[in-house]
Amino acid sequence: QQQQQQEAARSPMMVGPLSCSLWSLARSCSLAVRAGGHVRTCSRGLFDPQASLLTLRCEWVSARRLSAMRTVGGSIGRLLQVEQAPAAPVLSAAAPLRLAPEQLAQFHRDGFLVLSGLIPPAALDAAQAKIQAGLPAFQQQHRVGERQQWAADFTDSPECLGLVRQSSIVQVCEQLLGQAMVPPHTSQIALRMPSEAGSKDFAAKADWHIDCYDKITAARFAMLVVVSLSDWTENDMGNFTVYPTSHIKVAKMLGKMNWLEWQKTLMSGPDLGLERRQIAARRGDVILAHPLLAHDVASNKSQKVRWAVIFRMQAPAAAATREQVLAPDKTCPHCTLLNPFSNDVCALCDQPI
Repeated sequence: QQQQQQEAARSPMMVGPLSCSLWSLARSCSLAVRAGGHVRTCSRGLFDPQASLLTLRCEWVSARRLSAMRTVGGSIGRLLQVEQAPAAPVLSAAAPLRLAPEQLAQFHRDGFLVLSGLIPPAALDAAQAKIQAGLPAFQQQHRVGERQQWAADFTDSPECLGLVRQSSIVQVCEQLLGQAMVPPHTSQIALRMPSEAGSKDFAAKADWHIDCYDKITAARFAMLVVVSLSDWTENDMGNFTVYPTSHIKVAKMLGKMNWLEWQKTLMSGPDLGLERRQIAARRGDVILAHPLLAHDVASNKSQKVRWAVIFRMQAPAAAATREQVLAPDKTCPHCTLLNPFSNDVCALCDQPI
């Protein structure tokens, strides 16, 4: 106790009423609390069970520096607000575009949906201009087939994030999922360069993949969103490529395989016995994909760079959403929609499941 008091005297402290469950989390990962343009990280804690107080050792760091840090189970976007309890998530205002029942059914059946007209032209122009500014440096260091890297000044820029925040993408995702969504705090800039040899400009060499590192990180986001910033209306233009209905098959594979078996599957991309479809898109089109949908990048045999920005949408109830994603056999008793993907309400007929 004396050592703890001496250590407390040397470090800036923050004290607040917190639960024992939060204390167990504090012992396993770094907490962060937003305060203006900076973030206070809390790396060590002392807990008094009788007073229900958690005393945290803190240091001030800039938000830019903290963007390189990662917490357990997610990125810096998952910050804990300890000043006050967060309000219950509320669905966004009614979307300008209301999805038809057929579109909802297509998404849940095929695992993806392509929509047009969600993003204002000004937002498309701003994002493209921002990426264009960094293109010379990117082309200088990038080699076809290697992992693409863009600085946070571009991926986290208001221009790229504006593709979602200035559009109805969030509202459309909420219609598909039946729950509130969190606007993204970062993006992935995905340019696919032409290749005369016909090789795809993508680091993963298997015929398909899902966005995860292993079985534990599968379905850690609620929706994959691909925004096209150029026209790819023919095959072999670096198209986003999907295997329709594969999200159901992949979920079953995840349920049956152990960690090592899934790792081997993820690395090899075995034949799924399903159609491989290159999606044709025009500038401004939005592709919404199930997080377990098997997908790939087609080779780019054209003379043009394929432009796209990718987002991975999160839901506040991330754990519950992940359970729904990993339950491919769940059906709605009212309309027999497979894997309704909602909070106990069918995304198609709005009836309780």
